[in-house]
Amino acid sequence: MAPLFAPVEEALVVHLRSESHWHADETRCMVFVDIEGKVGHRWYLWVFQSPSVIHYVLDPTRSADVPIAELAQVQGGIVSCDRYSAYKKFVRLHTTFVLAFCWAHQRRDFLELANSYPDNRRD
Repeated sequence: MAPLFAPVEEALVVHLRSESHWHADETRCMVFVDIEGKVGHRWYLWVFQSPSVIHYVLDPTRSADVPIAELAQVQGGIVSCDRYSAYKKFVRLHTTFVLAFCWAHQRRDFLELANSYPDNRRD
């Protein structure tokens, strides 16, 4: 049945790539498929979300190859993401993109800094 939906997925990805702002994230998941060269069953579910499309990619790796494969054909734009190194590598290779780091992650840095100086902290 999946091959019947391939044209729909392709059209959604084309539309996703026509946008200029995406949110990207990845999380690990267990996939009990053995593939040559892969140790273990930890895979990664990646999400690329534009204002109008959400696209999921299941991949055996957490490498920068995934965002490169999904967005490298795009002329540029903004990728909102955490500070995972795969996104940083993607932007180093594709300089027309800008990373917008997640504010929740940024907030943690400020809280960590504030907590490292408890005598000067204001709540």
